Amino acid sequence: MPANGGTLRWNTNLSPSSVSIFQSPPSEAPKPVVVDDLSMPHSPRVHDGALWVLDSGRGFLVRIDPSTKEKQNIAFCPGFLRGLSLHGRFAIVTTSLPRDGLFKDLPLQANLQTRDAEPRCALYIIDLHTGGIAEWIELKGHITELFDVAVIAGCRCPSSVPLNSPNMASLITIDSEG
Repeated sequence: MPANGGTLRWNTNLSPSSVSIFQSPPSEAPKPVVVDDLSMPHSPRVHDGALWVLDSGRGFLVRIDPSTKEKQNIAFCPGFLRGLSLHGRFAIVTTSLPRDGLFKDLPLQANLQTRDAEPRCALYIIDLHTGGIAEWIELKGHITELFDVAVIAGCRCPSSVPLNSPNMASLITIDSEG
């Protein structure tokens, strides 16, 4: 959400060359276009004075300078980008596999072929200063899509336990001193 309390939104025409992002306070008509020519954008975020967006139909994390409207490709990730979280100088993004085997009719398919890359269901940590992939992990098997990601600042050893697990009762503690 922009610092001025406005909203980021995009138009509803999903053709790969016509998606635009607008910024406007809730009580006003939309302001001029912030960026256009995105292909299926996901997860717009404002961070360190810039607008960051996943140009999912092309496979790029993109930085937009709000004053000049300059659009800069930061990193290519082989898959359909969906989740974006920003923390310090890093972006954490997720990619998903195609549902039907190919990213049909999307520039992402050509970008994969140009790089001789295979799509991945994965999580990537991208250095925003260099555009390099600092770390990544691929998920294989039944998991083929990741929809979002979040940073839990200060958490050193997160874990997940199914609700019906016998371990659930021993993992939750309540401070009696309140």
